[in-house]
Amino acid sequence: MRIEIPRAINNKLASRYELIKAESLKSKEKNSLARAIRRHLSTQKQTNKNLRELTIFSVIADLVDQGWDIKVTDNDKTEDINRRLEINASPPQLKRNSESLNQAKKRIREGHLIGANKQFTKSSVRNFIKRMHTATKTQETIELLIDDPKTLIEDSLISFDEKKDDCLKSVIDPYLQEARSDLKDQFTNIKLSEIWRYFRLTWSLEYKTNPGRSLPFLIRNKARPNHPIMGIAMMASPVIGLGPRDKRLRLTKESFLEFAYEESISLDQIIIWIDEDINKSLKALKIDDLPKINWRMPKETNILELIEEAKEAKKQREILGSKFKNLNASLDTDNVKNKKFDSLKGEMDFLLFKAKRADKLSKLVKRKITLNELKKDKKKFDLKLEDVDKNSKFLDLLGGFITAKRTSVMDSDVMDLSVCGGIFPYNSLISGKLVALLMASNEARDIFHNRYKNSEREIARKMAGRHIRKSSTLRCLTTTSIYGVGSSQYNRLKINVLKGKKEQRINWENLGESMGYGTYHFSDDTQDYLDKYLNLTGKTTRINYEFGEGTSPRMRRLRESMSNLGFRSDGFFQHQNKRITYLCDLYESTPHEIYGLKISKPRNISQNQISKAWRKRWLEKRIHREEIQKQMKTSKIKEQLLSHKIESIESE
Repeated sequence: MRIEIPRAINNKLASRYELIKAESLKSKEKNSLARAIRRHLSTQKQTNKNLRELTIFSVIADLVDQGWDIKVTDNDKTEDINRRLEINASPPQLKRNSESLNQAKKRIREGHLIGANKQFTKSSVRNFIKRMHTATKTQETIELLIDDPKTLIEDSLISFDEKKDDCLKSVIDPYLQEARSDLKDQFTNIKLSEIWRYFRLTWSLEYKTNPGRSLPFLIRNKARPNHPIMGIAMMASPVIGLGPRDKRLRLTKESFLEFAYEESISLDQIIIWIDEDINKSLKALKIDDLPKINWRMPKETNILELIEEAKEAKKQREILGSKFKNLNASLDTDNVKNKKFDSLKGEMDFLLFKAKRADKLSKLVKRKITLNELKKDKKKFDLKLEDVDKNSKFLDLLGGFITAKRTSVMDSDVMDLSVCGGIFPYNSLISGKLVALLMASNEARDIFHNRYKNSEREIARKMAGRHIRKSSTLRCLTTTSIYGVGSSQYNRLKINVLKGKKEQRINWENLGESMGYGTYHFSDDTQDYLDKYLNLTGKTTRINYEFGEGTSPRMRRLRESMSNLGFRSDGFFQHQNKRITYLCDLYESTPHEIYGLKISKPRNISQNQISKAWRKRWLEKRIHREEIQKQMKTSKIKEQLLSHKIESIESE
């Protein structure tokens, strides 16, 4: 992929890059090229003239960190020497030909560690860690919640008796705890949310907060002193578009049509569902300040009027946005400033949602017109599903229905495990598998329902112009592996529990690969450079991190900034670390549930039943492996502490 900038500038950057690269080859330090580029950046004084060059080099340093191949090509040796060199970037392969599976995982992990380790340079993170390791009159240190690996493995081996049923429960007896910010740990008096944050910082993947819903969990061992932490997890709002998941849940046009034929769903039934969805969407929309429409017989002209209404609202919002940013320079007193801020923000918020309402209504009108035509043709020609399943108008109509259904399901029925794994020393006993299984327990589902039952939806309220409350029914969990080359945690992860005469199963299904697409490989330093360059060019970003503007604000902001710089290909966001998508259905069949074809109860499996199955299937074998015994008997708690991690990073 090439950087789309003027040839003369590209030539200059390519020449400079070659010099930096040659210098880095003399060094034996790790990531020497990326470090050499950043050293070059640190020696340059930022000016309006060189800001573009510095920003491009910061992007290149991030790409090099993640294993991208940056090459300088000599396009035409007959051309002017000041114009012929060009920088090109190629993403890394998921697994290189010469690599083993573990080597590929190690390389990917090292790429993630670069961002994770940068967290520890922030004073806020360092101060937090220092506080967690400092005992006061009212608070003990976090070390109290880290189990001793040596006594843990020794006690496990002593307690093991193959003649006894579930003999290891006396040593490892897990339970779930919601990591709430308003509750403190009974042993250390540390907030539960801070305990969760501390242990999340021990991982190789940089911790970033997510927009939307988030529900953090601690998994603890009540059989040991102080109930040490075994693992952590977080349920979070799922991403909207995840191909393997959407196909499995029949939330794509193609998979829905397959489902319709499998279940003998008629065209009549599909028409009823689409009609009900349009009417439901209309009732949830404030329309009294939008162009009037004869809803029984809407016209194409109504769509054009609504599109213009949305454009005008967006235009007015951008004008107010400029005023909002210039407000600091034009006001004298804080009181006046605050009132102006609140007033402008309120107007901008109203215009944002007016544009969204007009956009949505225009789409509903289009769907209603197409539906009316389909109803007429259905009656006139006695159409069946097989008569229309390849018709472009029908497929567009079906696509609108599926999109609305997918949005609704993701909003209330699905949660993503954005964090899920074991904590030292229990990670050596594959507690990560236990954590993933416990997320499907009755207790986890109860915690979710207590948090989100009948909760108000802010975006829905602003779209409807009134309070909207919606109950949530957790039907399935999804997650993606860190490594696209395989996941030992989720691989063949399933258990069967006998309930009366029936067996109930928890099964994490492998749904296949999703594209490696995201922003983790771009640093905060690069984002700062990009923002400065965007401001220098006189362009103001339309991404303000306001609730309701849209999903993935960091992605949209980076895409806008990098396109302005010259990195216009979306390929720069495809980091090639493909992820394997997994799904755990908490019902017999979520697709049947969400389309109303079946009403059933969720799987009824408690945390105690799951823990017993985990101990029997995995733990009893694990403790007898010599390499695990040796590892746990020689491991030192001090080396796992974040205070030690900071010292190690500083020494490097």
